[in-house]
Order: sequence, then structure tokens, then C-alpha cells
Amino acid sequence: MLLAILLSVIAAVACSFVSFRLSGLLLAAVPAAMGLLRLTGGEWAATVRNRGRAFDATLLLCTAALLALLTVTVPD
Repeated sequence: MLLAILLSVIAAVACSFVSFRLSGLLLAAVPAAMGLLRLTGGEWAATVRNRGRAFDATLLLCTAALLALLTVTVPD
């Protein structure tokens, strides 16, 4: 999981030279994917026991939405 996050951040940095919006949307996709993984359960869901799945998924999906909104609203 951490390797996938690291690779996506590196890809976002590489895309920032091409387009700011593409980089921001790629960065917003990371917490969205983590939120969806948290909802589906599985091995990763078993490691977090102090919070519920719904809370984590909501927090991650709201973070992704805010990052995407910030990316779209910043002028060129």
C-alpha cells in the first residue's frame, strides 16, 4: 500500500511539469482509492481497529473531494 502511494506521488510530481490540474487530480485519487479500499474491507481493514470503516472512508473521500475541488478552483 505504501509503495503504491509513493509511486502515485512520484507520478504526480512528474505530471506537475505537464499540467497542474492533472497532478492535483492524481494526488486526489490517492485518498479516494484508500477510502474505497477501506470500504471494501480485506486485510488492510483489519489493521485499523480504533476507528470504524465508515469514519475512515468518509474522511478519506472528503479529503479527496477537497483536493480535487482545490485543484479545479485554482486559476491557471
